[in-house]
Amino acid sequence: SAHLVTASNFAGTAMVLLSAPGGYYAHGCLEDLDFVSTSAAWAIANAPTTRTVNSTLQRLAFNTRYGIRLTYYAQMCTIADLFSYGPLEQLLYLRGNFNVVRGVNKEGGEAGVTTEPYILLEAHGFGAETSSGNRLERILLEGVCSAAKTLITLEGTDDTQLQDLWLEPSATDGYGLRIRHSYGQTSLTGLLH
Repeated sequence: SAHLVTASNFAGTAMVLLSAPGGYYAHGCLEDLDFVSTSAAWAIANAPTTRTVNSTLQRLAFNTRYGIRLTYYAQMCTIADLFSYGPLEQLLYLRGNFNVVRGVNKEGGEAGVTTEPYILLEAHGFGAETSSGNRLERILLEGVCSAAKTLITLEGTDDTQLQDLWLEPSATDGYGLRIRHSYGQTSLTGLLH
């Protein structure tokens, strides 16, 4: 895999910024990358007016404070095989519909100091405003975790499916999963630890 490392004076908002003419970053693929940074920048983020659609981000490692931010809007994306081994504040911040997040592993590295959850799935603000039809599966959040954090937060979601979660909230604020302002069904199946 390729290593992307920021300089000590890096001041950008993201190491990789997803942007495209017309406002749609579509059918993109980022894979087999290892991100290293001590800055407050995200490893990967979409530009403020860019929708990320039908794209794949997979086999990514993070020795960073922030991992992936797809907050303008993401739809039909696959985010798979993420590994965090650094000073993690937030690994994934996602807004959008019908995305699949599969294979997240955070068990090493430093815990981070903010109250931001390691994974945040939040309402996107377009149309009906909830983030709907998203699926999170095979999520492992354990080891060194911050006492100030919830591991996963669903905020303004609908029809969310969670399968095979291994969460150790005893090392955090006591909550492995928080569900707030989510009025539709949330399904929990498979291994729940």
